[in-house]
Amino acid sequence: MPRIFALCVSVLLGMALAAPAAPVPKHVMPKTLPFNHPTTVGTEWVYKTPRGTVTLVLAKVEEKTDGKLVTLSFLNEEGEQRSTFQRLLLNHNGWFLVEEGSAVYDLPRCLLKLPHVEGQTWEMDRFGDGQLAVTGRAQAATVIPVKPPGAQIKAEIRWKYSVTSRGESSTHEKTCWYADGVGLVEMQDGLTKIWTLKSFTPGKE
Repeated sequence: MPRIFALCVSVLLGMALAAPAAPVPKHVMPKTLPFNHPTTVGTEWVYKTPRGTVTLVLAKVEEKTDGKLVTLSFLNEEGEQRSTFQRLLLNHNGWFLVEEGSAVYDLPRCLLKLPHVEGQTWEMDRFGDGQLAVTGRAQAATVIPVKPPGAQIKAEIRWKYSVTSRGESSTHEKTCWYADGVGLVEMQDGLTKIWTLKSFTPGKE
């Protein structure tokens, strides 16, 4: 399994000339880890998606009593900021989704619980305007070594949740990979890759 994930990492990061690190024996991998999300304005991520390339920029950082609130915005081909993609609250308890597009959550969704502990689970419910309700649970799974820019460790987080909309229910499963110092490096919907990191450029202090 670690070898498969290592191969996946080399593809999603577009490191065509860099071979993935040799697998590390599972018994020597850390079970608990800190994870740091970038907080420098100007940091950029470029992702490959089924609908084309998406570029995000860290547009704003606000100091709050319960952590840092960072705003991620879309960039167009001219490098101009467009609409807000997400707003995340970052603190020692985890990474919390506060806003997504035009949706603002009264109860932030925990994307990554901290400190990272392999196997731990947490709830990630979200309720809309009465027409949409999302209930689910995330689980922190495998931790593997990688070397994307500015990161050394990548963790697999599995989200399993059910969606009820207008009286109809469906179940979804997503898998996300986060890297220390980078953030999201890949997202899968079932077995389909829907977000794949192509490049990461840290902002300048």
